[in-house]
Amino acid sequence: NEEWVIGINFDTKYMLYDNLALILETGWAHANHFRKSVWDVYNEGITHNQQDAWKVAFGLKYTF
Repeated sequence: NEEWVIGINFDTKYMLYDNLALILETGWAHANHFRKSVWDVYNEGITHNQQDAWKVAFGLKYTF
């Protein structure tokens, strides 16, 4: 079995002012068929508990 991962990211920046930005980052990743011989060496059970990964981040960036 081959290992594979697919992911999608959406990163958005909205300038509130010339030096203040509102930032939103979102993402999703899905993996399949991780090899037990590689990924379960130190922590058994990882390959049997695979789930999708999600990311959501929000922030403000001020530059001067």
